[in-house]
Amino acid sequence: MVAGLASTVGLGQAMFLKATYQSPPDARGPRSGVERPVARLNTQTLSSSEGHVTRILTASDDARVSHHAGAAGASVSTQSAVNDAVDAAVESVRAQLGNIDLSPTVEKHGTKTVTKHKRILIIGDSLVSGVGGLSSFEDGPSDGPALPRQVARYLSEMLNVDVQWNALSLTGGDVRMLKRKIVPMLTREKERGTIGDISAVVLVTGVNDWKRISPIRTANKFREDLAEFVIKIREQLGDDVSVFLPAIPGVHHTPRFHEPLRSIVIFLNDYWDSQKLQLSRSMAGVYFVGQPPNHEWGTNPVQFFSTLDRVHPSELGYDRWAERIAEHMVSAFEKIASAAKETVAKASISASSTLVKATTSASSVVANATQRAAGAASRAVQVTQKSTEAVKHIATKSNDGAAVPMTAHALGGVKPSEQNKSPSS
Repeated sequence: MVAGLASTVGLGQAMFLKATYQSPPDARGPRSGVERPVARLNTQTLSSSEGHVTRILTASDDARVSHHAGAAGASVSTQSAVNDAVDAAVESVRAQLGNIDLSPTVEKHGTKTVTKHKRILIIGDSLVSGVGGLSSFEDGPSDGPALPRQVARYLSEMLNVDVQWNALSLTGGDVRMLKRKIVPMLTREKERGTIGDISAVVLVTGVNDWKRISPIRTANKFREDLAEFVIKIREQLGDDVSVFLPAIPGVHHTPRFHEPLRSIVIFLNDYWDSQKLQLSRSMAGVYFVGQPPNHEWGTNPVQFFSTLDRVHPSELGYDRWAERIAEHMVSAFEKIASAAKETVAKASISASSTLVKATTSASSVVANATQRAAGAASRAVQVTQKSTEAVKHIATKSNDGAAVPMTAHALGGVKPSEQNKSPSS
């Protein structure tokens, strides 16, 4: 009875939300760009660790200014204590980063040294379109969608490389709609050469799929559609491209949803996300990015949602989500590199083993051939000795005046009794 009533109320809430909800506009600005580490943005001589400290120094200077402005009447000793505390914190971070090798990975092209870079492709629905972020506001900046840009920024800092990003999105699109639109787009971009070699793809989808749940649009069918989409993407970008499937964060804390609708939405979202996890376990090179732990939402989760609709992430929400995705990508890249090194090592060991076996076999063949040659030489010496003795015997008889026939027996041949007798005998 209670469950039926809750379902009826939840359905009513969902219908009312659908009738009254108006999605904010997509983010204004570019759909592609390059993010560079702070080290190379500020100066070519800064290491990456110093770049991190530079960010902290900038923040600490802002803190000092804010403190002085807010406490103009404070004593000099108090201001000095604040400065000392900030300096101590900065030096602590500098000390922690000082032993980390974060120098750029470079490669030589003739006389030029070029920093290596990565290219990532972000595909998805309104979350990739940047709905709810600062660039979605009418008076906001035109920086482009927040999630793709910030994922690239975090990757550039973590890997200390330039990261080129491209965003292909369709607001309101489910996985089937995305496949119909994005795959032909990838084909065109590939033919134009505007995408290049993609290091990884981040595929954001699911919300618009469970919103269209029906007897023929189940969670299992979503997993099948998603697998087909991944295959189509790899047909254009290469079978070895890594694909990341993030869980949709924040549904548990969305201010717009109230009970019992909240519980229904949480169940559907988590169940559809679990299909991504299952797919990652069945397809090589596909990685699932799970939900952030509850403690990361803090005591004021509303700050992570846009004031435009209280459903999509705010700029801060996109930032936290992007950091989590980038961390999983870096971890996957490290595992891929480690596996590649292990494969090379195993191949080297196998080649060495094969070489040793071949050398041993060749040595055995040579030894056997040498042994056989030595035996043949020994037999030849024996024959030569017998021939020499026979010649000496003949010469001795000739000197005695006796005619010694040159028979085969004298040379180790047949016996005289076996020879044909002469006609005069």
